[in-house]
Amino acid sequence: MVAQVYIHGDSLQDHLLAVVVPDPVVLSILAGEVGYKFDPAAFPAVATAIKDERVQKAVLESMSSQVKRVGGLKGWVKTET
Repeated sequence: MVAQVYIHGDSLQDHLLAVVVPDPVVLSILAGEVGYKFDPAAFPAVATAIKDERVQKAVLESMSSQVKRVGGLKGWVKTET
């Protein structure tokens, strides 16, 4: 589902920043499952799709379920959108 990811940490901050770039084809499949259809080859359509709340929720749920399958997160880790 993830095409690229960038993680930035600053020793003066108590958190990390992650920028996640979805794979458009996989995103279109996941979005289709929640009723949002778009052409993964059209960048404007992908940009619009990632702003849809249903798609965001589906992506977060998919990523969270994958994390749980590999043992979950540590107690001090939390996820936010």
